[in-house]
Amino acid sequence: MAEPLRSCKVPSPELTSIPYSVMWAPGLLTPLVRELRTTRYQFTPPCAIDSSATTDVPDLKPITHEVALRDAAARLRASPRTRKAGCGLRS
Repeated sequence: MAEPLRSCKVPSPELTSIPYSVMWAPGLLTPLVRELRTTRYQFTPPCAIDSSATTDVPDLKPITHEVALRDAAARLRASPRTRKAGCGLRS
């Protein structure tokens, strides 16, 4: 994740996880936190993604995250709305 962000001149985020025990108690009272507890299994084991449904489409070609982020950053910088509002990514 750090390489593509570096190529767009964006700082890398610091990622952390919340221990299950910390999520358990609030989940007794809060439905949203309870739902996060029940989907935890999706984030713990390694998973494999099958891209055959999209790679079989004739004009759809895969690109790297680096290229996608660089293109998105360039579009954001070029957007008149972004420039007018004075926000967005700085070069």
